[in-house]
Amino acid sequence: MAGLQWYRDDLTRQWPFLRTAFHGDERSDAAVEELLRSNAGGHAFYVTNIFPQGAAFLWRDHALAPDGMLWRLEDTKGQDFAFTSGRVNQLWSKYQLRNLHQAGKKYWDDYTDVMKDSYGQACSYTGDYAMVNRMPDVAQWSYEKALQYNQPQVLGITYLKLADSELALGRPLDAISHYQQSIQREPRSPAQPYFYAPYAYARLGYAFLMEKDYAEAEDAFRYSLSINPQQKEALEGIRELERVQGDMKKRS
Repeated sequence: MAGLQWYRDDLTRQWPFLRTAFHGDERSDAAVEELLRSNAGGHAFYVTNIFPQGAAFLWRDHALAPDGMLWRLEDTKGQDFAFTSGRVNQLWSKYQLRNLHQAGKKYWDDYTDVMKDSYGQACSYTGDYAMVNRMPDVAQWSYEKALQYNQPQVLGITYLKLADSELALGRPLDAISHYQQSIQREPRSPAQPYFYAPYAYARLGYAFLMEKDYAEAEDAFRYSLSINPQQKEALEGIRELERVQGDMKKRS
């Protein structure tokens, strides 16, 4: 909202220091970026879980800490944020949005899918943050929650992320199932390929490798490379598979 002139006008009436050199709505992202750069050192700023198009600087220049439906920029005031599994479970178990559940409510309306999707995206972003910060248990919980609310068009990538968290937790059978669900939910034709297919098959190979199913692991790695010969995870997986098989031969 801070990208819109009328909203910035309203803000600056109360907080004059938020005034920027930009006027109008045509360069909204630039106005927001200036606002943050000028004031992030002394004031706390939050963004919604759905970032505006073109605001790439938020991801590029700031670390974001999820706190409910809002994300706080980590380089802003008030750095006492403690993100733990207990905190996120407490947060989401208590956080209820209008229109999420039909039973027992009187205000079921046309905005239901929008609200559910927004809730699901917040869970997904929480999972992303947890994976970056090496908390796969929190990530798994978050992605499972996201699956309950995400719209069908993003379920494929959600299953993929869930599988990554399970692999990080040492649960290859669960990861295999969810990598396969991710792949099955996305188009596989040459005319409309699944964008994440090379990565998904490579990671599936790692899950089979963890399960010591070496034939399936090699098939997954090879299929990944057939789509993208430069897929880093698949190339590394093939080398790891060859190393494991070489060690087995030496012992035999």
